[in-house]
Amino acid sequence: MLPGDVTYTSVDTLGLRSHLLHADCDKSYACIIQKKNICWLPPSKSQPAVITPKCPAPFTPECFMQPQCRADALGTNKIDYMRVTCSSPPSGSSVIIDEYKFEIKTGYTYANNESVWKTYNCPLNGSARNAPACLIPMSALAQHPYGLKDGAFIKGRVTATPRAGTGPTVTSACNANGAQMRMAPNAISLTSTQTSNEAKVCWNNPFYQPSINNKIDLFWSNQNEAIGSTDISAFANGNSQDVTDVAVNCIKIDLKDGWTTFLAVANNGCTHVKTTISIQLTDCPTCHHQGASKVSAHHGADSGSNWSASKTEEKPGNSFGGNANAVVINSSGKTINWDSKSQTSGSTSGICRVPRAVEKPVVTLNADSSATIAWDSKPLSSGEFDHSYEVAWDAGSFWEEAPRQDVTRVKKSPYVWSDLNPLVTYRFAVRAANDCGAGPFSESNFVVVP
Repeated sequence: MLPGDVTYTSVDTLGLRSHLLHADCDKSYACIIQKKNICWLPPSKSQPAVITPKCPAPFTPECFMQPQCRADALGTNKIDYMRVTCSSPPSGSSVIIDEYKFEIKTGYTYANNESVWKTYNCPLNGSARNAPACLIPMSALAQHPYGLKDGAFIKGRVTATPRAGTGPTVTSACNANGAQMRMAPNAISLTSTQTSNEAKVCWNNPFYQPSINNKIDLFWSNQNEAIGSTDISAFANGNSQDVTDVAVNCIKIDLKDGWTTFLAVANNGCTHVKTTISIQLTDCPTCHHQGASKVSAHHGADSGSNWSASKTEEKPGNSFGGNANAVVINSSGKTINWDSKSQTSGSTSGICRVPRAVEKPVVTLNADSSATIAWDSKPLSSGEFDHSYEVAWDAGSFWEEAPRQDVTRVKKSPYVWSDLNPLVTYRFAVRAANDCGAGPFSESNFVVVP
């Protein structure tokens, strides 16, 4: 009991020590020992003794976050991770942690502009009683529900909840040393326009944000083993140039007899993406060639459903400046032959074209905090070029060029995206894709989750 209370709680003396050990720390308790006497004599009582159990020293967890670039499972590329390590109570401490909770500061805010924090499951050996220790792929932090953008500073915090009576609950910020998000490059594509014995080779910018680590290398070779290859060793006897800072994303290359194969490699300092295109020297003054290889944004592996090389041979005589016979080879080995004479009759069968833009989708918020995205899904390509749709999303801001995060690839409309967070604006867009590549994204539409 506390000093000053009128009554005392009777406790068996054999359990007195245990009772005091389970008392609240830093609170004073008064104890009186009472001894029963024989016969008619009243019980004798000792003088009150005041006892104040001391609280153990509070435990403040330490948390460290360090970016790491590690090889993927196949060893063919690298992936950006964030390594998280947190501390446990020191040896001999009386503090016993019942639960750790590790959280990431997301890219979203509530209506009052307060930042949204979300738990990331980061337990050592799968137990919440162990201090957090894990590797977090940065690509996971770009996805729902974290939504961090390329270049954003990554912030985390850890909360340690001790067993009752062993100390207070403490939350501390993680030391990330200014660690920033680094997204894998987008797919890179190549186009070539031939003028006489010269080719103008152009490429897109695959990076989300400017960075001193971003680099684009262009390789070209006349060797047969380089045709359709994304292996840099096949270009060992060729030429190369760092084209990262080329202002217009185009350079002119003198062509030699036979085939010339170009390979573009974009690297953000960790993950790389590649694409290749092969062209042949002809007497066509304005021949245009296009090759695109979409590469996984997470692993950098060549996708089998997109073009990894295109070889074209064109001669004068049609509306394109000459009869053109093209052989387009994708990385899965599928070959399509195209005779441009079909152009003179208005036929489009066999031409490798990316789909046109999709109309603005209709987005409907459902009662279960999901959104239904619907769009006009009329066929966008013909012949042997099968098509699908890519649905993409962003939250809380307008897109500058294209949606940030792919949700899924589907065959037709509509698509339902679930588990939306409250008080967040979600924007969705759709684009069509076929074996030749992906078309432009549609205009975005949005819903606001109440």
